[in-house]
Amino acid sequence: MGKKKLYIQTFGCQMNVQDAQKMAVLLEESGYGT
Repeated sequence: MGKKKLYIQTFGCQMNVQDAQKMAVLLEESGYGT
């Protein structure tokens, strides 16, 4: 079976983008794909 998919849409400042990237890395390590 393939990876579960995720999509993160970010609004606001560059810190929100950085937080979203950190979240994506953690989720990818848990078996999700982008």
